Amino acid sequence: AFYGSLQGHPITAYGENLALNGQTLVLVLTIWQLQDNPPVSMQHIIAAFVVYASYCFAGLYLLPEDMQYLLLASNWPLLLYSRGSQILTTQKLKHTGPQSIITITLNLVGVLIRILTTISEVGWDMTLLSGFALSAAMSFILFVQYFIYRSNTAKFLAELEKKKKE
Repeated sequence: AFYGSLQGHPITAYGENLALNGQTLVLVLTIWQLQDNPPVSMQHIIAAFVVYASYCFAGLYLLPEDMQYLLLASNWPLLLYSRGSQILTTQKLKHTGPQSIITITLNLVGVLIRILTTISEVGWDMTLLSGFALSAAMSFILFVQYFIYRSNTAKFLAELEKKKKE
């Protein structure tokens, strides 16, 4: 959301990230409140707040304009790790397990639509588009894997169902 705001993009191009940020904060606070073994200490809460506030301040006020792309590019390794490990696991197992083709397809279609809406609303912002293109490529690989390993997946799920009945 910082990147979109700093670049002067319309809120429709980054507003959902603001909402997700708020949801994540509520989720973290809820987990901290419910965590009792061991409880989260006030020292850890204050440290987390200071780090978060420092990140926000640095991202909004200290980061030079020519380095603002790092606000988005810093997420790419996480995307590569999360989707990449899923892709590699699927390739290793030779089946997709209980993955839903509906979810895979919706992820792929969603990111393709996001690319088109970004071009329409923001233009050819290559920092934004590169992240979405990376996500689209990873989603496409998962989509293709579903069909490549479809018969193996059917066998795996049948064996799993058989084990459940035993």
